[in-house]
Amino acid sequence: MKMNEKNPYVTAFNNELKRLLPSAGQSHSQNGGLLHEMIEAQQRLEQIIELLPDAMLVINLQGEVVFWNKAIEDMTGVPKSEMIGKGNYEYAIPFYGERRPILIDIALNEEREQELMDKYDFSGREEGTLSGEVYVPKTYGGKGAYLWGYASKLYDRKGNLYGAVQSIRDISDRKAAEEGLRLAEERFSKAFRSSPTPLVISTLKDGVFLDVNDAFLESTGYQREELIGKTVQETNIWPSFEIREKLVQDLLAGKVIKDVIGTILTKDGEERLVQLSMERIEVNEEDCLVILFLDITEKMQMEKDIARLDRLNLIGQMAASIGHEIRNPMTAVRGFIQLLREQECYAKDLAFFDVMIEELDRANGIITEYLSMASNKIVNLRPQYLDQVVKAISPIIEANAIYKGINVLLELGKPPMPVIDEKEIRQMILNLANNGIEAMTEGGTLTLGTCQIGNEIVLYVGDQGSGLDPTIIEKLGTPFLTTKDRGTGLGLAVCYSIAARHNARIDFQTGPNGTTFMVYFPMVDE
Repeated sequence: MKMNEKNPYVTAFNNELKRLLPSAGQSHSQNGGLLHEMIEAQQRLEQIIELLPDAMLVINLQGEVVFWNKAIEDMTGVPKSEMIGKGNYEYAIPFYGERRPILIDIALNEEREQELMDKYDFSGREEGTLSGEVYVPKTYGGKGAYLWGYASKLYDRKGNLYGAVQSIRDISDRKAAEEGLRLAEERFSKAFRSSPTPLVISTLKDGVFLDVNDAFLESTGYQREELIGKTVQETNIWPSFEIREKLVQDLLAGKVIKDVIGTILTKDGEERLVQLSMERIEVNEEDCLVILFLDITEKMQMEKDIARLDRLNLIGQMAASIGHEIRNPMTAVRGFIQLLREQECYAKDLAFFDVMIEELDRANGIITEYLSMASNKIVNLRPQYLDQVVKAISPIIEANAIYKGINVLLELGKPPMPVIDEKEIRQMILNLANNGIEAMTEGGTLTLGTCQIGNEIVLYVGDQGSGLDPTIIEKLGTPFLTTKDRGTGLGLAVCYSIAARHNARIDFQTGPNGTTFMVYFPMVDE
């Protein structure tokens, strides 16, 4: 029951007294005629009061107890026979252990209302009804209880003040429930805000943000005030609002929304891969959603890298096992072909011998690349500036580029020295550069650059081609995967193998205006 809400028992009791009590202006004969009716009325009122579920007492203008029902007997342990006719705040002792004004006294003494109402936790007055909430320690044999009281003046039919009535209700269970709810909400709020997992609470219907935790703000780049009160569509966090609606409909249909893979957009427009779960909750009697966003962008990329390295390791093991076994006989065959080519009797077949030697040399080159992926390959690692390696290899790249009408641009940022094997890094740069040159038409520009980003040293090679084929992006770096007519598909695979041996990682950006490969080397610990 809300504060200041009138107690129906008090109202009914007051109205009944107004109807039955004689007015001060009535004659003796009239009063005599009403005596019997008054006695019956009093008996009816006493019966009503006795049956009321709320504790109730009535005092007259002298502050003496007129009514004291069974419910208040049970609450205080004081029988009616010991309380009827008692004044001088006797009725306060079972509640507070002392004589003092209570709510019913405040109703009769408006001059002291403010002074006395300060003794109550919540209090107010509405249309003559006074209400208040307070904890009393002496009720129920000293157990104490939270009580809500309603008090009102009593008037006869002529409007003359007769006394006051108070109804008292035990609200201890409600207070305990409210405190339990408050503690639960406090614990939830602390867990929500401090959770390392991004969490969002939004309305179910419109997707209005009600609350977000710090982890969500950190992962998306937003400030709390930029989200609270706005809809999902206004913030553009969901790339597609229709996807959210589909998940909501599935949730309403009884489906469990857990660990669903999707994407969200950060404030900067970066698309992040997330694993999300939804639960339906009620907030202030409104259907809402609590949504968990687990950013798995790096995790998925790591899994791809691991899978790629596993494939490369397998290829490397095969290379180490069979590469030399193939190369040795091929070397012997090439030698015999070279000897036969010099025989005079085969002079007319020189063109055939040249083709055979050329193809053997090509096959030997493939095997050389194949062997470079060997997992047990020995590398000579030492600190060295990437800028020096790029400068040393750039004449070879420029010569190839000029032949095809391609420009070469160097962007050397003078980053610190990573720990590298120069020969392997040169091979990596050549492979990436040749791929970039072959991806462009005449007039394009190949960019070779170095820089530092955070705690990593970056080598990048960019072209102005048409971008990577979307169908092969997921398999990029897989040995023997190629879109070239005479390609081996080993160039990028070799680059990934070299990166792995340097504890480096390869990433790329591609689009219709070109592709840039970035190799991230760890910084050398000082």
